[in-house]
Amino acid sequence: MTNQYAPPSAQPDPEQSELGAAYNIVSDTMVGVNVRKSDNIFQAIFVGISTLIFAVVGVALFFVYNTDPDMPWYFAGIAGGLVGMVIGVFGSGIYLMIYRFVEHVNGNHR
Repeated sequence: MTNQYAPPSAQPDPEQSELGAAYNIVSDTMVGVNVRKSDNIFQAIFVGISTLIFAVVGVALFFVYNTDPDMPWYFAGIAGGLVGMVIGVFGSGIYLMIYRFVEHVNGNHR
C-alpha cells in the first residue's frame, strides 16, 4: 500500500525495484559492482578494524621476537597493517558472499 500523500518521488516504483532486485541478483551471483551502501560500510569498518588489530599485533610481536636492534618498531606495525588489510578485504568479502547467497536462496533480493 502506497502513501497517497507522499510526493511522487517518494513512492516506490515497482519497475525500478524489480530492476534493482535483478541487478542485485546478477551482481551478487555472477559479476558486477556491489552498490549496497550497508555492505560497503560494513566492509570498510571490517577492513579498518582488522588493519588496526593486525598493526598492533605486529608491533607486539616485534617487541617479543625482535633480534635486529637496527630495525625500527614501526616497520612491524606497517607490515601488520598491510596483512590486516588483505585479511580484512578477503574475510569481509567471503562473509558478504556467503551472506548474500543465503539471502538469495531465501528469496530476499533487496
